[in-house]
Amino acid sequence: MLAGLPTVRNIASTKHNRISWFHRWSITFLLLFVTPAFAILLAGCASYGPYHADTAENPFNSVRGPKDGRYRMAFIEFGDLGSALDNTQIKTALELIHQAERPALFVYIHGWQNSAESGDVCRFEHFLDTISRFPEATGAKVNVIGVYMAWRGRDLIFPGLNLLTFYSRKATAAGIASQVTCLATLDELALAARDPSKKVHSCILIGHSFGGLILGNTITHSILDASGTGTRVTNPWDMAVTFNSADSSISTRQLMKQLDYLYKYDPARHAYVSRNPGAGNDTAVPENRPFLVFLQSENDSATGKFFPIGTGFYNIVGLRFHWQKVSVPGHHGEKVSEQEFYTHTPGNNRYLVNYQVVPLGEASPPPGLEAAENRAFEANLLQNHPDYSFYTSEHNDGHEDRFCKNGEYNPDQALTSTGREHWQRWRIVYTGNARVPCWIVRVPKEIIWEHGGLWSDNSVALLAALFRIEFPLISAGKMAPVPSIRAPSTPDLHERSLHELHRGLLLPCHSLDRTKIPGRQLECDLRNQAHLPRPEPANAEEGHPQSVCQRRCSRLYKSSVCRGSFIWARQASWLCCWRSHVLCGCARCNTIGRHKRRSLMDEQATQKQSVPTLDTSSRLAYERTYLAHERTLMAWVRTALSLISFGFAIAKVFEFLHEKEGKRAPLLGARGVAIIMIVTGLAALALATIQHQRASKVLHERCPGLPRSLAGVLAALIALMGILALLSAILRQ
Repeated sequence: MLAGLPTVRNIASTKHNRISWFHRWSITFLLLFVTPAFAILLAGCASYGPYHADTAENPFNSVRGPKDGRYRMAFIEFGDLGSALDNTQIKTALELIHQAERPALFVYIHGWQNSAESGDVCRFEHFLDTISRFPEATGAKVNVIGVYMAWRGRDLIFPGLNLLTFYSRKATAAGIASQVTCLATLDELALAARDPSKKVHSCILIGHSFGGLILGNTITHSILDASGTGTRVTNPWDMAVTFNSADSSISTRQLMKQLDYLYKYDPARHAYVSRNPGAGNDTAVPENRPFLVFLQSENDSATGKFFPIGTGFYNIVGLRFHWQKVSVPGHHGEKVSEQEFYTHTPGNNRYLVNYQVVPLGEASPPPGLEAAENRAFEANLLQNHPDYSFYTSEHNDGHEDRFCKNGEYNPDQALTSTGREHWQRWRIVYTGNARVPCWIVRVPKEIIWEHGGLWSDNSVALLAALFRIEFPLISAGKMAPVPSIRAPSTPDLHERSLHELHRGLLLPCHSLDRTKIPGRQLECDLRNQAHLPRPEPANAEEGHPQSVCQRRCSRLYKSSVCRGSFIWARQASWLCCWRSHVLCGCARCNTIGRHKRRSLMDEQATQKQSVPTLDTSSRLAYERTYLAHERTLMAWVRTALSLISFGFAIAKVFEFLHEKEGKRAPLLGARGVAIIMIVTGLAALALATIQHQRASKVLHERCPGLPRSLAGVLAALIALMGILALLSAILRQ
């Protein structure tokens, strides 16, 4: 009777075979995959340390250039934590600038996959050599000086694996920008170049890709810095330009918002003037003198396509699902999710781009040009551009790469024309977004090709045009004196109040006792006199009353993680935010307390009145669209359920067959295929749910009365079942 039942010995033998198989598989995996991968990583790591260190034997090892001294290029290298790898490099670069009588300083910060030994060094040196050979530079005896600020933009040199360093190199670039040394070095270089004793001086900062992230984040904090006299001071450099910046547009939006708060555009004066009526003329910023210029190629796939994918994946892995709504600069109170700014670079953010380069057609070269190479560069320097038009003269075919042989540049090689000139005229036009002294310009691919085309002939010609736009000529070869600009103080309260009332950014008047804002009573009086409706409550960035709820939660729930603002708690942990909601007794973050419930109901009533009323046809159209999205998600749920169920069935059937026959399953047999099918089903379900949530969010914003998605609940249950099936298939050996 017991012949058909497994004995204790058989069960123990089967378990021993499973354990032995697991050990053999683990050792095989380590030998075949882990060990070679570890060896490749060790062999593929870039060396850490200065590549051009100054020594006692060669104190100018960090400087290179031709024998005739028409240009000099110095290296300053930074470590991953923002410290200088060799402090003597900074000292050598400063001495080089101090010795020059007419310095024209170009400071360049490279991007991802580059370092102090990459091909970008050669292209930057070719750029310096080109400028030094132009008749305008030789005639004025300008000392062209370049500073190549290097960092480990490429820490893995093994082909293919270096593409996996996106997140680590982005974090490194942000860390360098947040430290003191980078900004202090830029300040010292600019102050040395703009010494009043210099006969001619200029300082231009250039950043590319992650180098644009470093440059933008570094100087953004100093553009409107405060002095000890209670006023603001402007930056010490002449022009700052980033090419295809690979930074999120969070800080750029905040900079433009602050500039929009301080300045307003005056079309009669063609200048950005202070919102404070009592400010002097020395606070006005000419329209042609922006503090920072972002140049973005229209066909840059690295920042236009892959950057949103990379940051979106990081959001999923980091469980970042809560985003506050922030105001768009210059859009009169329009608010969008901050995710829009986190996942897009400044040049690819439709809410921030305020200028665009448009074609004007083919053109003829101006007379009197003497340059032998890239003659549009000379043409753009010789004349002013009051209408913001400029020339390009070449085909964008990588002509600059001809002068780089094995990563080395030969300064003695003659620079000749390509012989394929194609003259065109272009114009930089305003697009309608925030008009502030920060330009974000979309550039056609004929000028900047893809992500790395910043050193092309046409891109360099555009850079020359920007320089002449910011520093026009008053006579032949003589630039207009640069007036000192003093940043304005805080705008007048009356002007500020009227401006913000139209944008809907002020706090409710009944919150006066909690806000403690100076002059708040005058703002409330202005609103009452104008009989304006109460604006909807602003978000946390603008001073949302939810800070009261935050303080209540901090008192009720003394957690080292949840103590503080809800925004920080949401970023740290969604579970922490949920527990804070429960302990506060808040269903939403803007609940203030029972003793203020009546004021809250008044605000909600005002908000409901501001929602547009939909007619019957529009309402039915939204409901049909909503149901269509529900059906789409249900179709994905069925697909995922089929994959998960079929995969689980394959795993169980073949597990039974192998146990019955006593055979060991192959490395990638039916069980492996089953796991792949389950994972595919879960991935499809996750992507479909994300797409459904985004579409539903848009529909609920435009039609608030739509019901909550029941298909999403079912998708979550199916996903839970799929995870259990996956664990069962993996853990059962």
